[in-house]
Amino acid sequence: MTNNRKKTREELKKLQEDLIRKQTDLAAFLAEKEELEAALETELEQELREEARRNFKAFFVQAWDFIEPGKPYMDNWHIDAICEHLEAIQFGQIQNLIIAVPPRTSKSSLCSLAFPCWSWLQDPSERFITVAAVEKLVIRDAVRSRRLIQSPWYQGFKPPFELQKDVNQKSRYENTASGYRIAVSVGASAIGEGFSVLICLPFEEEIDTSLGSLRIGEIVEKEIKCKVKTLNH
Repeated sequence: MTNNRKKTREELKKLQEDLIRKQTDLAAFLAEKEELEAALETELEQELREEARRNFKAFFVQAWDFIEPGKPYMDNWHIDAICEHLEAIQFGQIQNLIIAVPPRTSKSSLCSLAFPCWSWLQDPSERFITVAAVEKLVIRDAVRSRRLIQSPWYQGFKPPFELQKDVNQKSRYENTASGYRIAVSVGASAIGEGFSVLICLPFEEEIDTSLGSLRIGEIVEKEIKCKVKTLNH
């Protein structure tokens, strides 16, 4: 004789109920797993944001995908040095800083783009004037800086300010905490505008002006009235 036999209706019903119970348990497990992973991801994001809020280097690295989309980040010791000194500027440990590094080593991205954004997370009342020999360059950095502030990533910090809607131009924008950023070229007038941070790019470079060869930093600091004749990159 064989042990095989047709299952009764009651046995089939019991198997179906067991299958439904197991499917329900699996769905509950997967939902709990997804919720736990989301919580861990949120906690990790919060930890990364807090680190970036405290540490300018961490801020710069995390913001890189918004600063240079599609371009891989290349770390180097000079970035650590620049970030450390810019932090010292922010917290009043030093008053003046000259940065001399070769072109295409992220100096503008660090100093003129990312630093004002990070600085406003520390103190949104900071007032920046950024100066360059060529207007399009200083405007470029101001615009990219504003885009970073408006990015979902930056807004995740819940910054203690908003950009003023009535003063939100490429060359000048203000925030609701009395901070502002003004972008001007060498020779442009910014008379009457106070500032807490002055950024000259590049400070030490000499350019040919209507008054002869002058350093960009000297023109800005002494408010020398002149016209830029040539710029040797």
